[in-house]
Amino acid sequence: MTSWWCGKSVAYEFCNDDDYSTCYGDKSMSGAGSGRNPDVGDNNDKVSMIMLNPYDPVRLGGVTLFHNDECSGKHGLFYATERLLEKKSYPLSAMKGRGIHNDAVTSLMIPYGLSVDLYTGDGFASPVYTVVGPIYSDPTMRHACVSLAGSFNDKTSSLEVYKTGQLGNAKGYWRSYTQTESLNFTVHYGIDVSSSASTSMDYSESLSYEMHAGIEFMGESISESYSYEISEDIEKTYSYDISVDYSIPCTAKEGEAGVGLY
Repeated sequence: MTSWWCGKSVAYEFCNDDDYSTCYGDKSMSGAGSGRNPDVGDNNDKVSMIMLNPYDPVRLGGVTLFHNDECSGKHGLFYATERLLEKKSYPLSAMKGRGIHNDAVTSLMIPYGLSVDLYTGDGFASPVYTVVGPIYSDPTMRHACVSLAGSFNDKTSSLEVYKTGQLGNAKGYWRSYTQTESLNFTVHYGIDVSSSASTSMDYSESLSYEMHAGIEFMGESISESYSYEISEDIEKTYSYDISVDYSIPCTAKEGEAGVGLY
């Protein structure tokens, strides 16, 4: 294996040996989330076993550190915790256990909603360099690749990973439109609600009796049985949707600049 391309909901671990008990340090690489590594560096053509697990960066995200620039080369994954602003600490010994050497981190891959504090000294000694995961730029939720070249290159000896207050905040943007004719646009408001309720009722009644009048009819007693059942199922669904058309009636005069919406 020379390179990889990982999906947004996958965490992986590459092992040089086919024995998981030895899959640590320089004999392992790990990462998670949407991203690519064009060159795995010194571990090229050494992977003998791959382990895949589900990954949800909203619930439990992680930061992947790389030895080389542009998120390439040898790398290791470092998870945060599920609690907001609670820091998960990794001293130098933990970094080495994930295959990351001292003073060797050149770039990192980080999801939106996470932050990482990088320290120059073992034991989280200052100075510290903080990287905040930016907003996703495409539908694949691709983790941002942040280069440390020129800022904190080859200086990391310990780190702390944590969820930030940005997690889950919706963000929007403005976009300008300019044209020479009247401008029409549609604003959509909608809510789709699916509500289902299933009710089931079963009712049964039975009655049996025997009548004995001191006389048997051909050696048998007289008996009768009765039963009654009701079964009912109910299921309901509904949705609500509305759209509104807006129009900007102003039209630019001939030879003048067009009208615009911002």
